[in-house]
Order: sequence, then structure tokens, then C-alpha cells
Amino acid sequence: DRNRQLEARLAQLVRHGEQNDQTLARTHKLSLALMKALTLSEVHSAILQVFSEHFGLNRVAIRLWHDAAADTELYNARQDVRLLAGNLSAPYCGPYANDEIISWFPAVPVLQSFAQLALREGTEPFGMVVIASDDAQRFTFDMQTHYLAQMGELISLAMLRALKA
Repeated sequence: DRNRQLEARLAQLVRHGEQNDQTLARTHKLSLALMKALTLSEVHSAILQVFSEHFGLNRVAIRLWHDAAADTELYNARQDVRLLAGNLSAPYCGPYANDEIISWFPAVPVLQSFAQLALREGTEPFGMVVIASDDAQRFTFDMQTHYLAQMGELISLAMLRALKA
């Protein structure tokens, strides 16, 4: 009985390792796409494409309040979103998003879970990426956010490079 328990635990660890390998490969694809993108529009398109093609996530919204983004479709000057991003010390995963964030997405399908990542220049947020899913289990309170935090850093650097160009 103990051997069966150990085998089951080992199989679970192997599955987690394989899932981590997949996430790393997908994050690598994101890194490459962001490195190729030079303009803000190209960075935005690369993010949407990688999340759609490699992560299977078609609901991704990006909003910026950086001065250099003021004349773009990504600009959002709403104070409540700025405060929310400022309060995120790590990516948020779970079923809740404020009304402003929900308004960034089409009404159908009904979104059940969200990952919210603050984009930062140093410690100051200048934008936010929200990834949404109609699967309530896609982004949960108890999930690890290490990879999401790394993706937020990659996206922040690519956005800043494009904004300052």
C-alpha cells in the first residue's frame, strides 16, 4: 500500500514537472516574440498572438497610463485601475475583477477567472495586463504565480522599450 502511495506521488511530481516544462517553453515563445517587436503596436500584437496560440487564451487586455501611450488605444487614465495595479505586490489570480476591468472584454462568454499583472517601471506601475478565461479553474487563488510574475516583467520591459522609442 505504501509503495502504491509513493508511485502515485511520483507520478504526480512527474506531471507537475511536465506542466512546468510546457509553461517554460511557452514563456520562451513569449520572450522571443517580445524581443522581435519594436513598436508598441507590435508588442501588443505579439502578446495577443502568443497567449492565443501557445497558451490557448484569447481574452487578454492591456491598459497603460504611461504618458507616451496617451494617444493609443491602450491608454486608460482611470484612477481605480491605477490604484489596483499599485496594490498588486504579485499577480492576482481568482474569480474577481472590478467593473472597469470586466468592461475591457466582450460580454460573451461570461468570464469566470482572471489573472491580473501590474506592469512596472521600477516600483511604479504604468499599466496592467489582465488575462481572462471562461474556465473557473484556469486562474485560482491557490495557483502559483511565479511564471505569471516573470511574464509581467518581460511584458513590462518590452512595453517600456517601445514606449521610450
